[in-house]
Amino acid sequence: MKRKCLVILVLFMFTHFLGGCSNYRELRDAVFIAGLGIDWIKEKKRYEITFQAFSPTSTAGTGSAGAGSTGSVLYTAEGRTISEAARQASKKFSRMPDYSHVRIVVIGDDLAKAESLNYIFDVFERDANIRANIPALIARGTSAKEVLSVIPATEHPVQSINGKVRNSSKMLGENEATEIYQIINQLTSTGTEPTIGGISVITSENPTQPPGTKETKLRGMGIIKEGKLVGWLDGTKSKSILFLNNQMRQTNESINCGGHRYTSVRITSSKSKIKVHMNTGKPEITIHVDALGIVDEMLCNRKIMEYDVLHEYEKKTAGNIAKHIQDGINEAKKQKSDIFGFGDILHRQHPEEWKKYESRWHDVFAKSKVSIHVNFILHGTSMRVEPYPYK
Repeated sequence: MKRKCLVILVLFMFTHFLGGCSNYRELRDAVFIAGLGIDWIKEKKRYEITFQAFSPTSTAGTGSAGAGSTGSVLYTAEGRTISEAARQASKKFSRMPDYSHVRIVVIGDDLAKAESLNYIFDVFERDANIRANIPALIARGTSAKEVLSVIPATEHPVQSINGKVRNSSKMLGENEATEIYQIINQLTSTGTEPTIGGISVITSENPTQPPGTKETKLRGMGIIKEGKLVGWLDGTKSKSILFLNNQMRQTNESINCGGHRYTSVRITSSKSKIKVHMNTGKPEITIHVDALGIVDEMLCNRKIMEYDVLHEYEKKTAGNIAKHIQDGINEAKKQKSDIFGFGDILHRQHPEEWKKYESRWHDVFAKSKVSIHVNFILHGTSMRVEPYPYK
């Protein structure tokens, strides 16, 4: 009898925990926010928030949520704070907004230049409904609303933007997704500043699209100083960020081999080591980069397996890498923004020296002396050794 009572009691206790989720919500009652755009209305001194939203029930069916086959729709709202604007948007949402699926945050160009990013990202740390590992981009030369208004024909707008960042980072090495928690950590550090990728709206050159069709394109890495956008790293200069942060997955170098002919060398891996010390009040920064690569296209009659030719390509490729890094550092010094974290490295390697210069590191960094040493090794020629006999 006692055993029966004990079993009944245990079963009763288990049923208490099988009541379901306390925050359970039907899909038909929710609208998911996939992208957020944040702009600054100077005349009103208010934030304008753009919500790229989609209904899961619509995208699962006919995709009739309001913007063609992607099933996405835009809402906008204004507020003195981002939170206020989000609540003002409830007047336009017919369903409860869910922010757990936000995948991109776009910051308007005017806002990035006028307001410190410290004010923008505070809400992302405080609100448990929004993740802090979301990539952020700056709408270069335009508004965040304009960027999120571009609707691709075949995929969700936010998915399209994320795909471009991911592909460019993996294949070209000129753009890297900077996530919100990384930006917050760098904003609160005195020894490093963040960089944030740029995205612009351009007229499509696709002949299959109607004239005037808009599309988005990644453009450079924004240089941040004391929370504000002060400049850009464009083209190969932005590779310096990935090389020095050991984030370079893959990139390409075109090596001239006479006249207008080039050989393509693919960088397959790289590793950098940085040392910083002070010498008579000026930082001396020593950078060592070890990189490997292969020849993936050869458009000249050179015998790549001969030592002199091989060494020539290795030397030229190493020179290209060193130039990318030097150009990026020069641009950062010009803006007096230590986007490479040399100050943090000095802090770790020489903490007592760092204390002397921490309060004026921006000016000290601008006077730094930089030595770059690149060791590059070609370790393959892909599926073919010798070139075709070009005539």
